[in-house]
Amino acid sequence: MNLGTYLKGISDSLSGKSGDTDYEDTIKKILEITGATQGSRLPDRPNLGDGATYERLSYDAPTDEDITRSATSALSKYLSDGLNSIEKETESKRKGYQDGISSLDRTMTEQISALDKAYADAIRSASNDALKRGLARSSIAVNAVGAIESANASARASVADDYARRVSELNDKITLLEGERTKAINDFNIGYTVKLSQEIEKAKEERDKKQAEVIKYNNSLTEKENDEKIERAKAESELYSEALDQKKAENQLYDKPSSAQKEYEYAQIYQVLREKLASMDAISASKEVNQNPLFKNYLNTEYFYKLYDEFGR
Repeated sequence: MNLGTYLKGISDSLSGKSGDTDYEDTIKKILEITGATQGSRLPDRPNLGDGATYERLSYDAPTDEDITRSATSALSKYLSDGLNSIEKETESKRKGYQDGISSLDRTMTEQISALDKAYADAIRSASNDALKRGLARSSIAVNAVGAIESANASARASVADDYARRVSELNDKITLLEGERTKAINDFNIGYTVKLSQEIEKAKEERDKKQAEVIKYNNSLTEKENDEKIERAKAESELYSEALDQKKAENQLYDKPSSAQKEYEYAQIYQVLREKLASMDAISASKEVNQNPLFKNYLNTEYFYKLYDEFGR
């Protein structure tokens, strides 16, 4: 049996009192000196805390519908400008052709007027010449006027035919304009659809790339936290192992104290008991040393007789 356990048993039997003298605090001090109050409890497990928690990245990724809507909105001006450009070009050509027809109308009117004037002058000149020659009512004069009128009619017909041909060409171009407009719009819409698809795919690739980066980064934080958690667990385990070894050594010391340890404990107990006796009057102190068994039980012979020589004689 070790000294601490033995002394604790004695203290329990004494109930901390001897007559009117209370030894409870004194015995408690002695038990602390000998380690009897330490017991064989396991040490508390070290707790290094929960460790750091790293802030994750957050990315509110747009849906495919969001991307399509955004790309369509971004290209809306491109679409409207392109279609407006086709309409303006078509209207510009139509106006040019219509202006050309109006110009032909004026030209034909001017040409007919000039022909009529020229042939009227020719008829007048022929009539005057026939009159001078006394042939005003002759078949020669009539034939001459008829030839001039026939030439005028032929010239007018030629002008009218040229006018009709050129107006027809312009009207044909106006008729073709609608087909050209439709084709231009269709071609533009095909190009717009391709461009829109490219913008949508580009935005999706950027979204997927960013999502992958965020996931990779957050996973790296989780891995880092897990690594640190493992390291903390290892550190706690090592600290606990050290504490167990220390506790084992302490228990061995309490169970089998060395001679030096025993000598140290008796010296400490001697001081505690001497202070207790010094707090009493001389008669009470002498009585306690001579009659109370705890002085012999808690001290070896050397330290007991030191107290006896000082207080018991």
